[in-house]
Amino acid sequence: MSKLIQLRQRIKAVETIKKITHAMRLIAMSSHSQLKNSQPTITSYTRELKIIFQQLRLHAPQWHHPILQPDPRVAHKIAII
Repeated sequence: MSKLIQLRQRIKAVETIKKITHAMRLIAMSSHSQLKNSQPTITSYTRELKIIFQQLRLHAPQWHHPILQPDPRVAHKIAII
């Protein structure tokens, strides 16, 4: 009899996990479609930034910024999460 109870509990747990997984999949699909819709805007923004920085390099070649040209003396560490 206890085996039957355990089996029912397991079935209920699997059904709950299935519902949670389905909800997570729906959320991921929604996020993906939002990103896909904003991609043209991001692409044009990136293109414009590249043009601006190319013009900046042409007009002020002595200008340096640590974000654009990192200092080679600094050791960079990578964190994997």
